[in-house]
Amino acid sequence: MPSQAGNIPLVNMADYEKLGCLHQMFSRQAKSTPDSVAVVTHDGKQMTFGELDKASDLLALKLRHLGVKRNTVVGILMERCLEYTIAYIGILKAGGAYMPLEISHPHPLMQSVLEDSAPVAVCTKSQFSQRLLGLVDPSRVLLMEGDWLEELTGLEVIPETVQVSLDDMAYTVYSSGTTGKPKGIQCPHRGAVFSYHWRHSAYPYQTGDREACNVFFVWEMLRPLLKGIPLYIVPDDVIYDPPKLTQFLKHHAITRMMFTPSLLQAVLDFRGLDLEDTFKTMRQIWFCGEVVTSILRDRVAKLLSWVQLLNLYSISECHDLACADLSGPKPQGPAQETRKFCPVGQLLPMVHIVIMDDEMTVKPVGAPGEIYVGGPTLALGYLNLPELTSQRFISRPVHVPSSVGSRLYRTGDWGYMLSGGTLEICGRCDSMVKIRGYSIEIQAVEAALLQLPMVNTGCVLVLGDEGSDKFLVAYIVSEGKTSRKEVRAALKKRLPFYMIPSKFVFLNRIPMVEATGKLDKKALPKIDMDEENGLDPQDLPSTPTEHIVAAIWCRVLELQVIDVQENFFDLGGHSLLAARLLSEMNEQLGLDLIISDLFSHPTVYSMAGFIDDPQMTNGETVKLDLNVEVERHDQGKSLMDISLRAFWRSFQLSHAKFRRDKVFLTGVTGFVGAFILRELLTSTKATVYCLVRETPGSTPLQRIKDTLCEYGILREGAQADEMDKKMEARVVPIKGDIALVNLGMSEDDYMYLSYEVDSIIHAAAMVNLVYPYRALHGANVLGTENVILFALEHKIKPIHHISTNAVFPCAKEEYYEDDDMSKYPDKLTSGYAQSKWVSEQLVLRAKARGLPIAIYRCGNVAGSREEPCWNKLDFTLLMLQGCLLTMSAPDIDWQIELTPVDFVCKMIVGLTQDIMHSIGKTFHLINTSSMDCRAVITENRNSPVHNSTQLKERSETPVRLSVCDLWQLLRVQGFPVKIVPYQTWYSNVKTGAHSGEINRADNPLTSLLYMLDTLVREPSYFSCLGTFRHLNLDNTMAMQAVTYPEVDADLMRL
Repeated sequence: MPSQAGNIPLVNMADYEKLGCLHQMFSRQAKSTPDSVAVVTHDGKQMTFGELDKASDLLALKLRHLGVKRNTVVGILMERCLEYTIAYIGILKAGGAYMPLEISHPHPLMQSVLEDSAPVAVCTKSQFSQRLLGLVDPSRVLLMEGDWLEELTGLEVIPETVQVSLDDMAYTVYSSGTTGKPKGIQCPHRGAVFSYHWRHSAYPYQTGDREACNVFFVWEMLRPLLKGIPLYIVPDDVIYDPPKLTQFLKHHAITRMMFTPSLLQAVLDFRGLDLEDTFKTMRQIWFCGEVVTSILRDRVAKLLSWVQLLNLYSISECHDLACADLSGPKPQGPAQETRKFCPVGQLLPMVHIVIMDDEMTVKPVGAPGEIYVGGPTLALGYLNLPELTSQRFISRPVHVPSSVGSRLYRTGDWGYMLSGGTLEICGRCDSMVKIRGYSIEIQAVEAALLQLPMVNTGCVLVLGDEGSDKFLVAYIVSEGKTSRKEVRAALKKRLPFYMIPSKFVFLNRIPMVEATGKLDKKALPKIDMDEENGLDPQDLPSTPTEHIVAAIWCRVLELQVIDVQENFFDLGGHSLLAARLLSEMNEQLGLDLIISDLFSHPTVYSMAGFIDDPQMTNGETVKLDLNVEVERHDQGKSLMDISLRAFWRSFQLSHAKFRRDKVFLTGVTGFVGAFILRELLTSTKATVYCLVRETPGSTPLQRIKDTLCEYGILREGAQADEMDKKMEARVVPIKGDIALVNLGMSEDDYMYLSYEVDSIIHAAAMVNLVYPYRALHGANVLGTENVILFALEHKIKPIHHISTNAVFPCAKEEYYEDDDMSKYPDKLTSGYAQSKWVSEQLVLRAKARGLPIAIYRCGNVAGSREEPCWNKLDFTLLMLQGCLLTMSAPDIDWQIELTPVDFVCKMIVGLTQDIMHSIGKTFHLINTSSMDCRAVITENRNSPVHNSTQLKERSETPVRLSVCDLWQLLRVQGFPVKIVPYQTWYSNVKTGAHSGEINRADNPLTSLLYMLDTLVREPSYFSCLGTFRHLNLDNTMAMQAVTYPEVDADLMRL
């Protein structure tokens, strides 16, 4: 039989309507093979097709006597058994519609269903009949046991007056949906006849086939019977007992069966089973009801390599929609390596999928949206729920082609179509929640969890009340031995901290709903909020101090529980939270902790030990080997020669005019990144894709605009309006996180941009001169590692890497652009310098393998000469503010090196556009001229500055400047600073930081004091600065007739 893409056979469905209704199809088959065995039960009972045909005829006659007719409902309340099959076929022959009543349903649900559906009759057995008392008239309860068939033989024949059509109701099934209120889905013969015909044609039965059935019993039991194949009924007490189930399959030599993924997973996980022997006769396994993980598919394919695996995408309201053949070796290729779930496959013939957004706009192939279904398989609607029916079964919008049918079913699933006609499911449209202000896609968390090698299967739930009490819980069946700490550490590489579950619960198996075989989330263990769930005993607070410190950390970090060995910064801690944490610990414990204490003792365990005994050395004192760090993060990924050849060939074909109109920019919410964006918008025509982390209450685009406003790039006026228009037209915000796998982007965004982007400007970094290496490792090291991987994905993308002069040691030496950087790692002392050195080494290694790379080492970046704005956390600016606000200046040996940010960004962007002169080179954007801070000061008649407002007013007064030392420059501009010893000046700063009118949250003296305490410590810090040469940059400036701005009075105007 011919196949379409995905090895799914191509079936001509044009004549399916000629088959008639379900009972008519069965009757024809029964008359064709009357003596063949039709049904076999576990206890040896058998019934031939002729016997089954006769028994169902007798039952149909009885039901017609009770008033059953077209489009009326008859319930079936019994276990999966022979009588169930007779009832099923008999109801259809009577012209009615069967309605399954699960014996596992609690009484309230049973009552709700029976009151809503008002069945004409119920077929049951005496052991279940008590459940119908008071709900169904006893005269309409048919007990199918004992001599019930003989009792029906004398009934008067009632001729059929109305012929049942394909569009009449065949069954009503109840689903609780998302609200918990059961709703009856009314389905016609047409969808079932269509589905059975397709399956029979695409995957025809073979001689000797035997089909076992329990899961989705009402869907599956008729399928083999319509083709003369025996049905083997798996008892309800066997289906979820792996040893009994495997014994049943082996004993009856079953060749085909449908499983939910959870059910087959449970069988594979049960120890001691001989799976090869159990499944030796199995030819075909169908999956349905849940998504199939790639892990499960690979496991089944390895253990049961001879079995054909078919994944069926089916919805109660639409019957079968798509199918994929998952058999064979594990799919290869980059896209397959990252797949978390198996595809649902090709659409069935005549089934139509329309992908639309919230505005009902049809999305093109490859674009995601909500899935709408059209075609012959749709249900009639919901029983007694006309409003819900109209919401879910909509009339075809006029802009949708008429070929899809007059109605569409709105599935609530999110997905997209591929070019080959394959449907991809991304998740549910309603699985988004907000926790602590962050929008979290639950299925994205589950997908990341299932991708971990130590996780076999699992699920994620949201627990707690709306607002700040909500939290995530992960339920895990592990693959081998693991721990909460290992799972959490692996998730931290894939998810932002706010998406990592607060609690982890390890299970032996995931519970399943008996009626459906699907995951039973209601049966998952309850969470004890007072229990440190998932933590090993050694990870819990043990001493009184640890309990106090842990409680404070949990409160500040908004965590339910904390591992005493986990790092504060790995748990989402940052500088603002660190300040709050220290404040609360100092207040509650009567201490005087400073930020460096937290860096030295970043865990609850080490901090508590330090508090109990400050002489202890239980802090993080392990020596850091930066070369080992480089080896650990160097992916070692070689470039494909064909990719490199294609990259460089593009220059020849376009006369050295490389495409650079689509730029991927990281770090746009930083000072340099913001001005790079400004330069890209003003001097190029590039479309700029900006990677931005999510923050509560702000979209990525709003974060970019807020940053540009903060730095004076977007302010009122015609120029700002023009910049705003350029942003709207050419800036594309992308939600992500530089430190996460795939840059924290969605799979779709990552794949699209890996093809779309022409070049990368990597400006993202956490710039903090005080933090230790581990606190900066994520953004600065992992971020660069991830950018390199992105640059290699699908097509080669040049990286323009923004580095720093901090990669050189603080020493009075001369440094060159092409220096051997391997000489310096042991001489770097700050975490920032160490992390940026490792980052740059990763880039240099990628360059050595052929990746087009340019490196730009920046020095002290000053404010723009065009916008009156500096980086408010710049150390030089804080020093100047400290002098002005205290009217004193320290007597230190300090050479001020500065480069205006507009010049830095103009050179960087210019070189990105002139790739032939930038690739393979390193450029120092570090000023070779500097300004001395020392001078002899004379008295000035101007009054002192007492507050920030006066400082601003004084700075706006224009003065003609001609001096070249900093302190004298301040005097000329009207600020009567007095030179004092460093310790005196430090005391002035400390006093100003803690008292007076300017003691506010944005007081620059507070930030300066923090830097002096943690970074400077001694005045000798200022005198050990090196000088930097920029020969590569000089050549570029000479070509462009540009001169480097000097650090003079005009540049330093305040």
